[in-house]
Amino acid sequence: MLKRIRIDNIALLDTVELEFAPGLSVLTGETGAGKSVIVTALSLVLGGRADREYIRFRADSAAVEASFNISRMSADYKKDFASLIENNELAIYRRITRDGKSKVKINGRSATLAQLKAVTAPVAEI
Repeated sequence: MLKRIRIDNIALLDTVELEFAPGLSVLTGETGAGKSVIVTALSLVLGGRADREYIRFRADSAAVEASFNISRMSADYKKDFASLIENNELAIYRRITRDGKSKVKINGRSATLAQLKAVTAPVAEI
């Protein structure tokens, strides 16, 4: 379950932090309210393609942090990713820069994009 997402310098957003409670969460709003920016940010922390055009005008980089409660994931999942998981929590950090570099951290440890995709694929889908 997605617990929290923090978005910095993506599209028109400076800094936004959203927290989600258990149950159904719905993002609604008029056209142009920023719903698709939140989906784009979520895509980045799930290992989606990072495009420099996502970075806010005049910013050098953009970053997204998200935390997931994975207590309901299968024992096999937890075993397969034991080295990346801490206390049923999956904290993801992804930063992209104008020069095309991307930095990934999973629970504070540097990780590859392939590791990010593997660990998040069973957790969330867009």
